[in-house]
Amino acid sequence: MVAIPDHESIHETLADHAKYFGASSRQRAKMVARELANRLHSSLSEAKTMGRSTLKQVGVRLAKRTSRELIKLADKIEQKALAVERKR
Repeated sequence: MVAIPDHESIHETLADHAKYFGASSRQRAKMVARELANRLHSSLSEAKTMGRSTLKQVGVRLAKRTSRELIKLADKIEQKALAVERKR
């Protein structure tokens, strides 16, 4: 899981940075809002990537299990067919 710094720490870091460069309160607020939006977007993108990866893993497991079940079913059908042939 992605660790996102809390709102206060982001605000303080950006505010300190903005004060150093002489930004106004309005500019600092815009910087904080922009940074929060960027971090949220990054977190959503990472979550989307992790979700896709998880779906692929589940799909692979499901395919393997289905394949094994189909092999078992094919074996049963073959055994029944051989039994029918023997009775003739």
